[in-house]
Amino acid sequence: MRNIYLTILAVIITSGLYAQNNLKIMPEKPHPGDKVKFSYTPPQEFAGEKAPLQCTIYKMGNYDDFYGVMSPLGKPVEMEIKKSGNEYVGELTTEESVYGLVFRFTWGDYKTKNNNNNGYFVPFYTAENKPCPTAYAKMGKHLSDSFFNKWQPKNLSLAREYYLKEMENYPEKSSAIAVDIYRTYNPKIDSAEIKKLAVKQLERIFKDKPTTDADYLACNTFFYAMGLKRTASYFTEYATQNNVEGYFRTSNLYDRTINETNLAKKKLLLDSSIVSFKNMDFYIRYNTAMAGGFLSSLIDNYLVTAYNTRDKKTFDEALNYIQNEINCGFEKYFPYMELSNAEMAIKNYNAALNYSNTLYSICRQKFNLLKNNPASFSPGDKSEAYLTKQEMKFNLLREMIQLAKTQAVIYSQSGDCKNALSKLNECRNYATLPEAQDMGYTEKSMELDLMSTIAVVVPKCMPLDEAVKSIGKIISNGQYSEDIVEILKELYVKKNGNDNGFNAFMTEFKKTDNTEITKKLEEMKVNETAPDFSLVNMDGKTVKLSDLKGKTVILDFWATWCGPCRASFPAMQQLVDHYKSNPDIVFLFIDTFEGNTGGTTVDKMKPGAKKIMEEKKFSFQVLFDSGDTVAAKYKVKSIPAKFVIDKNGIIRYKALGSGIYSHLIDEMMAMIKEVE
Repeated sequence: MRNIYLTILAVIITSGLYAQNNLKIMPEKPHPGDKVKFSYTPPQEFAGEKAPLQCTIYKMGNYDDFYGVMSPLGKPVEMEIKKSGNEYVGELTTEESVYGLVFRFTWGDYKTKNNNNNGYFVPFYTAENKPCPTAYAKMGKHLSDSFFNKWQPKNLSLAREYYLKEMENYPEKSSAIAVDIYRTYNPKIDSAEIKKLAVKQLERIFKDKPTTDADYLACNTFFYAMGLKRTASYFTEYATQNNVEGYFRTSNLYDRTINETNLAKKKLLLDSSIVSFKNMDFYIRYNTAMAGGFLSSLIDNYLVTAYNTRDKKTFDEALNYIQNEINCGFEKYFPYMELSNAEMAIKNYNAALNYSNTLYSICRQKFNLLKNNPASFSPGDKSEAYLTKQEMKFNLLREMIQLAKTQAVIYSQSGDCKNALSKLNECRNYATLPEAQDMGYTEKSMELDLMSTIAVVVPKCMPLDEAVKSIGKIISNGQYSEDIVEILKELYVKKNGNDNGFNAFMTEFKKTDNTEITKKLEEMKVNETAPDFSLVNMDGKTVKLSDLKGKTVILDFWATWCGPCRASFPAMQQLVDHYKSNPDIVFLFIDTFEGNTGGTTVDKMKPGAKKIMEEKKFSFQVLFDSGDTVAAKYKVKSIPAKFVIDKNGIIRYKALGSGIYSHLIDEMMAMIKEVE
């Protein structure tokens, strides 16, 4: 009987795009609701493994809740399967909502082999023996998007093949996959292939005309891929202005809901936003990844507005509406963090502490149960149905660390310094847990994570000399933010009466690793002629690079929407201030890639840039690259991007990313010194 069973199981999966010869399933082409039997032969290096095989099977499907939208893999089923001969054999019952399976096999402390990073994917089939809709697209998302990717290394080439397979099976849904498939290409290497795909898809759309939100998004993506950026932005601008049903109408409703101050009107808009969201095409709802930030932001905003009425009945009604009428699957305790923050904002520290303690107790209880008796744990809400037990432990530990940090701040603000410092130490103790170490925490990384909390707690709760030493220790570690420098400066002034000698005082703590910086600078070195350009600045004057020959020029490509760009600005301001007395060093901040914000002309770009400069008091010389032409000349694909050009017009260094505050300053100063 066993031989017959194994003979049946010997059908090798042919439905995947890559060979999965060591995973065999029956039936060969499963349908939703089937019982699937499988056998797995481990790779040779695991042949002698004695421990039971840990098998996680993800049921991919179109689940009708918001967590399902955010989880391309679907709901995991965890099981231990024992070895029988050379194989591991198991079975799984599926539901009608399941459109595919993804297998993960691990031993012990998560030693794993995942089919050479191709994964183990089994699509399900319709009654017509056609792959179920979204199955290939979801596997593509799993293989291509690090936000959704939980444990599978990226495999963009295979992800692209899955997306193309989805487009082949369901051409009418091709527009909805446009953004995702575009991201699997490398514009430098795959330019011809991208343009070929773009032409084919645009021809399909314009056989008639764009009609759906997916069509307009696809037009934006594919015209952009062809280098026609202004044409690309036209389609999203048109769809937004005309409130096209789906993505654009939902986005407009989102903005109106957030900005509405009247609670009754906000509730009506919230209802409309959620209905519009649910009615969106599944591909767009999923592929645009709106679900998490979209819904939680709306709900948080609605609850805070209700809470700010300071009327208990009003707030209770709002909370009941969120928890029961919307039925979005959020935990019953999810508002507590927001409520704690709201109470802190009005300095009602006891209430803030009560809310955070309630949530902390719930998280701690669940964490301990998962750690000590995982077999007895059962999911208590919809979100937990999409997580493995290990993932739940990690999430709960992150939440507990965040809550301990919040409580440290609350205690310090209320004058309870003993408990404030105790909470800081509690976070440090968490870093020693095996689960925290599995998450990548170390003693040093925890100190970095605690930086902003220390900046609030230490000055209030430690004697002056100890506070200086504590903040100085952070700077000595070489990773610190602008806030830490400001805190140390405040402590210095408090101790000495003024800031005279502060820079020399800072030097005592600062221990820059010159070897590390030298190594990093070597990686950033280039030797290319800097393309000339002429751009208009904030005052309407034209700045030409060739006119600056004989000077060292630093270019910083940025955009108003770019968080990492703005994060680097305080450090860049320090550099501008440091060199302002040297006329031979010029900083130019080039605003670019503003097409998606409507910034297609200098006049449209100026207000956004001016607002940032004025609000943060940055004294930058901003230039406007309205057509992204200068960015193209410098082959800028992502921002921030910084270039250091020597006096002869040669690019000597190219730096990508915002960097840690301290490192960015040290690195840029070292580059400038080398170039001069």
